[in-house]
Amino acid sequence: MLDIHPPHHAAATWRDFLIHITTIVLGLLIAIGLEQSVEALHHRHQRHALEEQLRADAERNEKFSTEDAELFYKREVTAANALLALNGRLVKNGRIDTGDLADIFDDPSFQTGITSPSQTAWTVANSNGSVALLPEQEAQVYARLADEGSRMIQWSADYNHSEQALRAAENRTFGRPAEEVRYISAEQRDKMDDLLSDLRIQCVVMVVLSNHEAGAAHAVLHGATSLDRLLQDLHDETERFRSTHPFK
Repeated sequence: MLDIHPPHHAAATWRDFLIHITTIVLGLLIAIGLEQSVEALHHRHQRHALEEQLRADAERNEKFSTEDAELFYKREVTAANALLALNGRLVKNGRIDTGDLADIFDDPSFQTGITSPSQTAWTVANSNGSVALLPEQEAQVYARLADEGSRMIQWSADYNHSEQALRAAENRTFGRPAEEVRYISAEQRDKMDDLLSDLRIQCVVMVVLSNHEAGAAHAVLHGATSLDRLLQDLHDETERFRSTHPFK
C-alpha cells in the first residue's frame, strides 16, 4: 500500500506548490515502478519454477513412454504368433488339437507393468491459474503434450478391457490340466481368435500413442517453442520406431 503524507506547512507560492506536487508524483511513480518490478520478478520466478516442473514431467514421460512402446510392440508380436499357432492347428471332428500351444501371458512382456503419463504439474497449473504465466506458444506446446498423455490414458482403458477379456477366456479354456484341454472346439478357437485379434489392434494403437507421447516430450525437452516443432518431433519419433519395429 502506498501512503501519501500531507505537507507539514501550506505552500506559500505557486512555485512551492508545483514543487510539492511534482515530488508527490515522482514518489508515486517510483513506488509503483518498484512494486511492479518486484511483482514481475516474482512472476518470473513462478514461471521458471512451473517450467521446471513441466519439464520434469516431460522427462519422466519420454522415458516411460519409450519403454511402453517397446512393451506394447512385443505384446503385439506375441499375440500375432499365438494367432498363427492357433489357426495353424488341424481340425478333426470339429475339434482342434492344441498340442503345445503356449499361454501367451507367459511372455515376459506381459509380466511388466505399463506406466501412465504424469500430468501433475499441468493439472495443478490449470487449477490454480499459473498456466497464464507461460507465453502463449509455450502454453500451447505443453497443452498438446498433456493432450497426448490424456489420449494414451483414455485408450489404455480399452486396452485393459481387451487384455482382461482374453485372460478370462484363456483361463476358461486352458485353466485346467494340460491333458484335459488337449482339444478345444472350433467355437472356442474362434472366440480366442477374435479376442487375440482385438488385443493386437489395441497393442498397435498403444504403440502409436506411446510414440506420440514420447515424441511430444522429446520436443519439449529439446526446446520446442511452437506446435509445428512439436508435431515434427512427434512424427519423427513414430517413423523412427516404425522403421525398426515392423508389425506382422
